[in-house]
Amino acid sequence: MVLIAAILFGCLAVAMVVGMALADAGYLGTCQDGSCQLAAAIFIMPLGGVALYVVTLAVWSVVAVRNRG
Repeated sequence: MVLIAAILFGCLAVAMVVGMALADAGYLGTCQDGSCQLAAAIFIMPLGGVALYVVTLAVWSVVAVRNRG
């Protein structure tokens, strides 16, 4: 259970770093009053993190099934 939580935390952290990098590069719109960092924290991190988490678990399950058979 701890491994699953650690994977989720890692995916959310990676998504936050990617979102902040996109915000600093200007891909999230105009940065007035730090609004692009807020968009990265509100939209990119949860959506991207959960998507990365689902993909990670799917790949992990495929690898586990292949190693069994």
